[in-house]
Amino acid sequence: MKVKKINNLVMAALFSALICIATFFITVGAPVAGGYINIGDCFVFAAIIVLPKGYSMLAAGIGSALADLIGGHAIYAPASFVIKALMALAAWLIYSKSKKKIFSKAVASFAAEIIMCAGYFAYEALILGYGLGAAGNLIPNAIQAVFGIILSVILASAFEKSKIISKYR
Repeated sequence: MKVKKINNLVMAALFSALICIATFFITVGAPVAGGYINIGDCFVFAAIIVLPKGYSMLAAGIGSALADLIGGHAIYAPASFVIKALMALAAWLIYSKSKKKIFSKAVASFAAEIIMCAGYFAYEALILGYGLGAAGNLIPNAIQAVFGIILSVILASAFEKSKIISKYR
């Protein structure tokens, strides 16, 4: 049992690093509020496929918050930690109960992306005080969400076909 916990911790650290790298290095700037579009969400989804719920939530939150800190967007780090952990939780709950078909992957990823869009809008509008000006980032967040959903389904399917998950478990 101890070995399994260590393996999960190591894999969570690996996914945190993957999420951080995909979030920080593969970006396009968003015009409002200094945000950016990234592909880190597909690795958030990959983490929920491989890891238990708590570990995937930590990987998602830590990796995304680190990317914000490294990228000079420290003001978003607390929001990213919470939002991405909640994304992982929602996707994990849906995906773990599904028959793991492409449709269920898309639904799980879609639910996570709704949380991302709503979460950042609420954070910018209420906490950062942008008010309705936060709506300016809804389109870039929606674009990120679409790419996140598509890439998540592709990556999840590749993981399952390659038997990576069954070898890990």
